Amino acid sequence: MTRLQVFLGVLSASLVLALGIEYDLYVGEPSSLEEPAARDIFGKWKRQHNKEYESDEEHEKRFQVFHDNMQYISAYNSRVKSHKLGLNSLADNSHEEYQATRLGHKPDETLQNKCEELPFAVKDVPEMVDWRKQNAVTSVKDQGSCGGCWAFSAVAAVEGIEAIYTGKTPVSLSPQEVIDCDSDNHGCNGGVQAWAYLWIMKNGGITTEDRYPFKEDTESCSTDKLADHVAQIDGCGVVPPDNETAFKLAVAQQPISVAVAAKQKAFQLYVSGVFDGDCDQFVDHGVTAVGYGTQGGQGYWLIKNSWNEHWGENGYMKIAMGVDAQEPGGKCAILSQPSYPVKHGNKPPSHFPPSPPQHIQCDMYSQCDSTQCCACTVSYPGLCVEYTCYESSDSRCHSGFDAAHRAI
Repeated sequence: MTRLQVFLGVLSASLVLALGIEYDLYVGEPSSLEEPAARDIFGKWKRQHNKEYESDEEHEKRFQVFHDNMQYISAYNSRVKSHKLGLNSLADNSHEEYQATRLGHKPDETLQNKCEELPFAVKDVPEMVDWRKQNAVTSVKDQGSCGGCWAFSAVAAVEGIEAIYTGKTPVSLSPQEVIDCDSDNHGCNGGVQAWAYLWIMKNGGITTEDRYPFKEDTESCSTDKLADHVAQIDGCGVVPPDNETAFKLAVAQQPISVAVAAKQKAFQLYVSGVFDGDCDQFVDHGVTAVGYGTQGGQGYWLIKNSWNEHWGENGYMKIAMGVDAQEPGGKCAILSQPSYPVKHGNKPPSHFPPSPPQHIQCDMYSQCDSTQCCACTVSYPGLCVEYTCYESSDSRCHSGFDAAHRAI
């Protein structure tokens, strides 16, 4: 590489710093992978994600991991077009660290013994469902280094069913209460969503996250808060495994807890698009299916994750629909263990308050309404330095890489 190429790489990274560009969506020009430019990008990324390290040695270790991930992302994105990887909030985690801290679902082959297989009575299944737009989904949470994804997944499903049956704006419920107090599961060392439902039933309900905040660790159960019930459920159900039709029917009715195979590096560094990458069928992570739709002709399941809003599409992921002989449980085994909370009674006839306004973030300083696209009007090789908004009904423009980098 010539000195001019290195200089241009550093200049590119310097523009990122000076202009405050959101650089977590993708890796730009090849020159940005060289160490001088990569260090500048790492500095910008640290400020963006409020990252601080305890020592110079730890800082250097994190940079080397970050740099390795940059190179992986660049190579991956050059050959895969359906989805993108990028410098999200987990970009300074090695793949081994990611697997050790972010995954926590324990496979359970006895779900049918704990929750009933209940049919959903629906005549017409919508072509597209997004429970966020029905105001039945709370903001994305962050499990941190606690392997309590199972609790976050179950709580998100309870938040959804509570909103649907009460007609009220959903209240953020407490994963920490379930992590601390459900002795059948293993706190931050993993668990199963169905057992979380059974604990909530046995306890008579669950309290709010404000009243029982998340601590990123398993602590002693705060028994004085156990009777502070804000939401209740009456049972739990399971969707027949490996049945895409039944799963679609279920998601059309309410948010559904699912387990997915998430150990692959592409899952860790995902930022946008319909994920159809390689997965095995061994589930190890709990998330919540909150909708489905189609993008670019490919059907997808919309999942809410618990790795904060700086991972994926503002905390969400689209996983490709479809099963084949190698993936009978669907992509990343999403169809293998779906479960959900049950609430008896009648839903209100008009059971949702107006949804809060949604925005699409173009970069740190620019955003558009959810019905618009971000369009780059001033660009530098590999970067966009100025955005404008334009109206579009094309859902592919509504978030992530396609939104931020589609030209008018």
